[in-house]
Amino acid sequence: MRIRHLILMMLFGCCFSMEAMAESSVGDIYISVVQPERNDIPQEAASQLENRMHQLITANGIADTDPNGRFVITAKSFIVTKDIIGGAPQRVSQKIDFTFMIGDIIENKVFESYTFSAIGIGINENKSYINAITKMKTNSPQFTSFVEKAKEKIIQYYATRCEQIILNSATL
Repeated sequence: MRIRHLILMMLFGCCFSMEAMAESSVGDIYISVVQPERNDIPQEAASQLENRMHQLITANGIADTDPNGRFVITAKSFIVTKDIIGGAPQRVSQKIDFTFMIGDIIENKVFESYTFSAIGIGINENKSYINAITKMKTNSPQFTSFVEKAKEKIIQYYATRCEQIILNSATL
């Protein structure tokens, strides 16, 4: 019984705070970086990518260090082309698409995504990845717009669903 009351109180608080954010249009939305373990990105490059995402959310004033936060940013990468350039020393050239997503991890909903393409060149695949990642300018207008659109969509989504969330919690 206590758990139901606690859940209901949390949902009421969430809905009212989201409604207040929507009305003021200045919401305090905080986003955590979530980067799952992957075998497709070398570890050093994955750490560099995670660092860039931290820079992005910090530059936009929405950084949250809570690993259990509801709103998250993550990135996927896809190698579009990969070429080995002969010579001494041999080089690896890769065109990589990085797709950044901001969403709600609890409801598994993506609010906004942005794809950044870069060509990285290095003496190995790891250095090539890192070279491509260093070309991301997290303070660019494209990245800033991506974060702002995500914040607006989060506020709008929960403000319009507030009553439904309260009804669902009451049935629990």
